[in-house]
Amino acid sequence: MADLQTSDQTDGVVTLRLSGSLDEADVTPTLRQARELLRPAGTHTLIVDLAEVAFIDSSGLGLLVSLRQLAEDRGAHFALRQVPERVTRLLHLTGLMGYLAAQ
Repeated sequence: MADLQTSDQTDGVVTLRLSGSLDEADVTPTLRQARELLRPAGTHTLIVDLAEVAFIDSSGLGLLVSLRQLAEDRGAHFALRQVPERVTRLLHLTGLMGYLAAQ
């Protein structure tokens, strides 16, 4: 299970820092927290920092897609930051890198 930390909630930017394993157990609580963080008026960017992610499965990939969609639905930009090489390879293999990196 991933550990979720929130930081940099200033100037309309919300950063979610994920660490550990991104799997099925993380989807609901992470989406719930992201919804709350994106609620305030003036929030214009959601950054997901993956520097400390050790493992990601299909549920974790779905979580990243859901986070991008949530940001888009709220009119906010979405960006991944500090993506580990093993996650980058998986995103390329699944064809998700273009979608998650596109703005």
